[in-house]
Order: sequence, then C-alpha cells, then structure tokens
Amino acid sequence: MTTSRFYALVLAIGSLAMMLASVTSEATARDRWTPEQAWSWYNDQPTLFGANYVMGYAVSATEMWQADVSTPGANTFDLNQIEFELDRAQQAGMNTLRVTLSYEVWKDDRDGFMNRLEQFVSAADDRGIRPTFIFWDDVNFTFFDHTTNKDPYLGVQADPTPGVHNSQWTGTGGRPVLDHPENWELSHLDPAIGAGTKQYVQSIVGQYADDSRVLMWNAYNEPSNFGNGANRVSRLIQATADWARQLDPQQPISFDVWGGATDGVALTESDVVSYHIYAGPEATIREINRQLSAGRPVVLTEWMARTFGSTVPDILPDLEEMGVASYNWGLVNGDQQTHWAWGSPPQTDTTEPPLWFHDLYRRDGTPYIAEEIEMYQHFRQRDTLLRSADSRYVEIENASFESPDLGGVPDAHVHRGFDGWTITHEAGDWVGGTIVPDTWHFDEPVPDGTQAAFAIDLEIAQTLDESLAADVYYLLQVDVGHRNGRDLPDYDIDLYAGGVELDPLSLALSNPVEGQWTEASKIYQVAAGDPLLGLPLEIRLSSTGLETFFDNVRLIAIDSIDEIGVTSDLNRDGVIDIEDWSLFSAHAYTDLSHLTPAQQFLHGDLDRDGDSDYDDFRMFKSDYEAAHGPGSFQAMLAVPEPSAALVLLLGVAGVAICQRR
Repeated sequence: MTTSRFYALVLAIGSLAMMLASVTSEATARDRWTPEQAWSWYNDQPTLFGANYVMGYAVSATEMWQADVSTPGANTFDLNQIEFELDRAQQAGMNTLRVTLSYEVWKDDRDGFMNRLEQFVSAADDRGIRPTFIFWDDVNFTFFDHTTNKDPYLGVQADPTPGVHNSQWTGTGGRPVLDHPENWELSHLDPAIGAGTKQYVQSIVGQYADDSRVLMWNAYNEPSNFGNGANRVSRLIQATADWARQLDPQQPISFDVWGGATDGVALTESDVVSYHIYAGPEATIREINRQLSAGRPVVLTEWMARTFGSTVPDILPDLEEMGVASYNWGLVNGDQQTHWAWGSPPQTDTTEPPLWFHDLYRRDGTPYIAEEIEMYQHFRQRDTLLRSADSRYVEIENASFESPDLGGVPDAHVHRGFDGWTITHEAGDWVGGTIVPDTWHFDEPVPDGTQAAFAIDLEIAQTLDESLAADVYYLLQVDVGHRNGRDLPDYDIDLYAGGVELDPLSLALSNPVEGQWTEASKIYQVAAGDPLLGLPLEIRLSSTGLETFFDNVRLIAIDSIDEIGVTSDLNRDGVIDIEDWSLFSAHAYTDLSHLTPAQQFLHGDLDRDGDSDYDDFRMFKSDYEAAHGPGSFQAMLAVPEPSAALVLLLGVAGVAICQRR
C-alpha cells in the first residue's frame, strides 16, 4: 500500500469513528421515527399496494360507518357489501387499503363505531389486507355549486348529483373541529363542538397500537384543502401527532404532502412521507424522487387518473421498480362517482364517460379494464418470489451486453455483435447490436455497466446451461430502455424450453418514460409431467421496430416460497441478537452481486440498494436497540466480537486492496 493510500485509509477510519459516535445517542420511546427506524419498518413489509376505499354505496365516510337504527336511511354500515368489495381487492393482489374514518360517527356512537371498525379490520385481515386509516379529511366537494354547502353531518346523506365527481363527500372533522381547539380535550360526551377530538384519535390508536393487522396511521388527508386555514390545520396536525405518539404505536404516522399550505409541518411530523400526485409517468417519477430526497420511505397514497395520463400500465411498473408503496383511487365504482373527472358538470342521463377517471371495478365486481387487474396480480406474485430466500440466479452469459467492449459510442456503420447471443430473426440491413448509449440517447445511466443492446425488428436468443424443472418458479427480468426521440415499438421477452415458448403465469411489459429505463418481467412455472421438463431453457428478446434497448437480463429460479422475514434478523430465528451481528459483520463491504435480492437482504443489504455498507450498519444498530433498548448495541460489542469500527475498517481496507490490484 502506498503512503498516500495509507493516509487516505487513516482518514477514512477517523471519519467512520466519528460517524459511529454520532449514532449512539438515545432517543425517547416514541418521538418521530428516525430515518433508520422508518426504513427498517418499510423494508420489513412486502411490496405494498392497494386502493383508496369507500364502500360503493356510500357518498361519504359518514354513510360508510354509521348504523343509526333509530333514523330511517341512516343505518348504512353493511358488512356484507364490504366483504364483497374486499374480495375484489384480494383478487387484485392488494395487501392494503386506505380508508377514511368518521369523527362524527365516533362521537355520536363511540362503542358502536369501535365495534364496526373491528368488524372491518377483521374482515380485511381474513383477506390478507392491512388498512391504513385517516382520522381527518379537509376535502369537501359540497363546497361547489352543484349542491348546498355542508360540513360533515350525521343522518341520511344526500343523493349523489348525477355526473359530478364525489358530489356529496364532506370529509371528516373539517371546520367544526378546526374552529374549536379549546374543546379538543373535552370528553366525547360533552355536547361542545369539537369535543372528544383527542379521545377520538387516542381511542382508535390505542385499540390497535400493537396490532399488526393495521398498517399505518395516515392521520390527515390533504390538510388545508378547500380553504381551511393553515394555522388552524397545523395546530391539529401537531396535536394529532402528539396524541398518537403518546401511545407508542408500532405503525408509522403520516400527514399528507400534496401541494398544500401545510406541507412543511405535515412532513416534519411524518414518520414516512405520504404523497399525492395525479400526473403522467414523467412528472410522477420526478416528483417521487424529489420526495425521496427527504431520506424517508415514500408512500404514494393517491394516484391514478386515467385522463391525466396517470394509468396503471404506464406508472405501476415504475412504482414497483422504485420500491414505492401506492394506493390508486379507487377500488369499486359507486355513489362517489369518481369515474367522472374533477369538475365534471351534472349529467341528465347515466351515460358513463368515454374513459373512467378513477376506479378499478364496476359495481358488480367485474374489472373496468382486466389488464390493470392482471398487472396488479403479477406484481404481487413477483414480490412474493423476490422475497423468497430459496432462490438463485441462473447464469446468463453477457447478461448486460458488456462484451464486446466498444470503448465508447461506435460508428453507426460498424458491425456490433451480441457476444453470447444468437440472432434468431432479422428483417433489415441494420438490426442493432451492442452500443454505449450517449446522453442524447437517455437521460439516466445504463442500468448495469456501460453498454446495452438495441434491437430493430430483431430477435436474439441465448440457450442456458439450465433445464426446465417441475414446480420451480422462474422470474425473467429485463431492463427496457425508451430512447429519446423515438416511439417505443412493441417488444417482448420470453422463456423457451427445448425451442418451445412457455406460457407465463403473469407478466408486466413496461412502457418506460422517454429517455429512461424500466424493468419488464414474466413469471413461469410448469407442473410435474410436462413434456418439456428436462429440456434446456432459452431466453429470447425481440423488438418489432425502431428501436428497443435491452440491458441487465436476469433469470431467478425459486425452488420454494420461503419468506425472508424481518429486517436485521439475518438468521431468521425470530430475534435480533449477536448471531445476526456476526452474520452482518462477516459480509460488510463484500460483493453481493451474485446473490438474489432476497439473499442480499439476508447477507446485510438491509436497505436493498445492492450492497452492505455504513447505511446498512446504521439500520442494524437501530433495529438492535429497538429490540434490546438504548445502549444495548454498545454493550453487545463489549463481548469478544468484532467491533463496528473494526468491521468497517476491514471494509475500507478491502476496498483499498482491491483498488491496488
């Protein structure tokens, strides 16, 4: 090692020691989560996606939750209808729903409301769905001219105005609560306006604080919307955060960031970022990345407006690749009439719009667009496979088209080969090849390495040293690029056995934003007795026009579904202890690229960025102290085990040695 490298190493060690010291301070039992705590919770979850849910017959949250048997037309909670609609969410592979509660119903009938809430939570749990609940909602569509203005109210709810989006939605809380902070801490039995506000939040959070059936408290939907003053709303945000955290819930707490006047305080009080955007894929990706810069997980709690370009096939693959949890609006079309766009005028007939604005299912439970449901189902199955420890990469030669090494952007007329791949179909003189994309091709780097393949009415194939096996899941993944200045042609990725194309169980062929890359994927499995068993597998990539880019071809074989478990429990024995630390430290700063995502996670890549580094160390330390108490990690290092500084020193030294070689 040279002198300069030695001093660089010493400086690096000193920096690491200072960083180690910075993460040893104690935190109170339930402040706002640190970023490490937020990411640890988030990485414990499967891929989260669902819909915003209101029962189809309900025009408001009041109508969904009330059960006033003394008032005709106000006994509207209907568990049978709820279960029918929850079945649709389960059918789509959803594992969460975002649901607005009702302060007004709770205050009027606390015990009855809590009983109905438990019925809902239990019914959702029976279907593998964990709800996210909203306490307050400032959205109130009755402030428009189609109807009389109304604050949230009990009793019979007004009929929907035909053709008007969400025509009778009144939100919950609203001006009556915001205008009377002096009453918030009074009992719910007190007739004063706004009484029981604190009790409302704490009775519900307290009931489910340690209950894994509830996913998250998305405490306030679009605070300060519809003219509610920022100062009053900020006060309720801060009070709600304090009330909820007093009960130390295991779930994160969030307040919506949506472009309103209270975005700053909403973000400051949030454990994870709850964000709303209804826009095309380019703007959606850009704005989500901006929210991710806060250093916390982002949950896209509202999206999908088809006539705005916010569609399932164009955006869901990007959300899945970015690892962003999401809730489209909405599940089953009904009296909210959100298939009509914002600002739609009253209609004189019941004709539906040419293209629905929101909603996935019709009232009878049939999909509005079947392909949307199929894509959701694919991503649920894909996530299950990617979280299976019993998985391995199937070897693919030149999977990222790094050979031959072109040494830069080549002359357009020079032949470009596909080392390891065979051309099985070509239709023109210029069919494509390996290329080094320049900045005018794409706005972001090549997914893996520096080169990629491009295809012009071309199919290429590679036969693998792997045979088709019974009951094994095969997940084929390819990064697809949409070159600037080109329309993306039809393309396909396929798996063959013995020259015969296999039928996928599910698929998602992405439509990348121009200038960007997005993963396409297919899932396969054949049963015992299939005549193709034992025949060699083959991957084929094809494009029908000018021009498709391919990179980073992966094939994962999953022999059985074996869930990886929770963050930092690397040996999966149910506890985070010194044995997990030994596993973590053994793989710090080692090359994990040959491992599947599930195996990388179990080797210390806790933040799922492809390596095990200092960020993962911070997360492990946070998880260890969450399990054993403040200061426990430092105490654990007092036993004869490698210290954090030593492990990180070895990592830095390893990097230096590799560079020297």
